[in-house]
Amino acid sequence: MKITLKKLFIFLIIALLIIGGIAFLFGGGDLRNKMSRSGVALKSDDYRITVNMGNESKIYEMRGKVTSSPKGYYFFWYKTDQGKFYVQTPIALTVVEEM
Repeated sequence: MKITLKKLFIFLIIALLIIGGIAFLFGGGDLRNKMSRSGVALKSDDYRITVNMGNESKIYEMRGKVTSSPKGYYFFWYKTDQGKFYVQTPIALTVVEEM
């Protein structure tokens, strides 16, 4: 049986996909968590963003776009009577709800 370069290439691609899938499923929650939050941008809409800080909660009700960073933060621009403010909150402490 002769192994051609094309067959070897296809075999390697399939093997890498299988190994990657197994690593993703069983590689621990940290890997899945990082991949699931990397580069998420929620469409421009009305949102209620609740940041839970111990016994206190800060609630932002806004219309706009909410984006996440691969480092584990949501960020958005929040408008008040005093002006427009850039807000960055940890994903682990934040709940984003569409209103």
